[in-house]
Amino acid sequence: MDLGVSEICAGRVDAGIAEFRRAIDEGYRTFVVYAFLAGAEALKGDDAEAKLALAEARRLNPHFTIKWLWTIYATVANNCGWLGKDRAAGRVSY
Repeated sequence: MDLGVSEICAGRVDAGIAEFRRAIDEGYRTFVVYAFLAGAEALKGDDAEAKLALAEARRLNPHFTIKWLWTIYATVANNCGWLGKDRAAGRVSY
């Protein structure tokens, strides 16, 4: 899963998605992996796949919220240097 986050941080969204899917295929099926997969699929623009991954994250953890995902995404995005770019592009509003 960490490789997926690293790939996303490097701007390689498809490679990040592949790493999240590899983690799932190898048995690491936690809501966190599906949450990151949902975010990556949404980042890629594949809403259908994002919704499927989000549904699985919510099935695995009924208390999972988008607010939590955004908190994690914002932390990752800030660490990757995306937050400024997203804010400048109008994709982030607090």
